[in-house]
Amino acid sequence: MITRTNGRPRLVLVALLLVLVTGITFAQHDWGEVVKSSQYVPMENGGGIAYGDVDVGFASFALDVGYAGPLTIEVRVTEVRPGTEYEDNDSKLWLFDAEGRLVAQNDDSPFGGYASLINGAQISSPGRYYAIVATYDNRLETDFDGFFVNIGEEGGSNISFDLIVEYGTREGDYSGGDPYYGDAETVIWLDDFRQLATPIHYTGGELVVEGRVGAGVALYSLTLEEPTWISAEVLVTGDMSQYGSADSVLYLFDSEGFYITEDDDSGLDAGSLIHDVYLDFMGGYYLAVVTFPNYPNMDGYDYVEGFPEAGEGDIEFELIIGPPREYDGYGDDDYGDGSGDGLETAIWFD
Repeated sequence: MITRTNGRPRLVLVALLLVLVTGITFAQHDWGEVVKSSQYVPMENGGGIAYGDVDVGFASFALDVGYAGPLTIEVRVTEVRPGTEYEDNDSKLWLFDAEGRLVAQNDDSPFGGYASLINGAQISSPGRYYAIVATYDNRLETDFDGFFVNIGEEGGSNISFDLIVEYGTREGDYSGGDPYYGDAETVIWLDDFRQLATPIHYTGGELVVEGRVGAGVALYSLTLEEPTWISAEVLVTGDMSQYGSADSVLYLFDSEGFYITEDDDSGLDAGSLIHDVYLDFMGGYYLAVVTFPNYPNMDGYDYVEGFPEAGEGDIEFELIIGPPREYDGYGDDDYGDGSGDGLETAIWFD
């Protein structure tokens, strides 16, 4: 016999609950689990080193950083095993403060390669920090204020690695000749940004600007109606590359040339997507679109000198400025459900 509550069978209520939870990923871990499972990294005057393994999940490390200023963290892969999807060294790396707020992150090293390297993250004060290592494409989520929300178990590779922590910023030819920060010759200088940049005035809603970029950089000067949160996406619409790829990278600088943030692969089909950033200076910012691996030349204080002409792609794109995007790790996902643009389905699979 079915017991009724307010005249409705409980069996129906259970069925509705099953429908609501369908599609939810349960393999997620909160900040408490990251802290509890972290391996302590002994830090000496020059830094520290730890060892780890990671496949579908994550590995976390506790660092007692003794100095304010730049900090470099490298994932140096020592062994590659077959993973659920890949057999490669593609890692992802995040750095958080003791409260769980994101300080810095990296997917593919700025010096070249798929292993991760946070080079010269600016540490505002000494204290406890946490490094999280995963394999591509395990998804870590933060809220609009940059605080950790969760991380899943969707890594596709399986690696052993050394986690190397150093005070300071790396310089010199580390990548074996690939372009990297401070190495490739600057061709497009900060002094020329204002003259070369296409002006964009954002007043709200969604603003779309068409562009094209090859070896160099496509520049945009962004001004605001009022201080606001925005997202910025590079949606690749055409690939004219003969030998390269359609892989874009998006950078955001303030009007003085100081680095704010960047994104490489969070968008659709290797496009770039900065999901949310708060801009409070209405006087202007610079958005720079390049193709991988064209990196800006910056000093240890995150001040941009300019860009080389080292991009390997040749792409047409739409630069889309709009409200912040909810992010669950899927490219071009407005609503966190993997549905793309969130519009109502009109033509069904059936």
